[in-house]
Amino acid sequence: FPSHDSGGGGGGGLSEKSYNFVGPISTGLGIARWYPSVNMTLTGAYLVAGVPPDTGNLSVNINVNGSSVGTVILTSGQYKSSLVTLNNSVATTSYVTVDVNYANNAMDASLIITYST
Repeated sequence: FPSHDSGGGGGGGLSEKSYNFVGPISTGLGIARWYPSVNMTLTGAYLVAGVPPDTGNLSVNINVNGSSVGTVILTSGQYKSSLVTLNNSVATTSYVTVDVNYANNAMDASLIITYST
């Protein structure tokens, strides 16, 4: 899936990593994988959708090295979720994956993960 980095990689401050889901969202495990180029700490995550879920929630897990570190839920009918606070170190030898647990007709969404270096 396409992704986008915004923000600087220099010391301090927050940066963002976006996982973009184009079109109808399908459920699945490990559908996106990211190998960070610097050691970092994941600090938060939220979802936004062009077409929000309509029959239930959009639920996404964030994993570090295959273990869940947080779940972000976009409630039916909403375009933006609440920010989920994370506090997880990720080394350059680690990877981050995304699992979609439930989609419920959501389309054109992005998972935004905030991190500090």
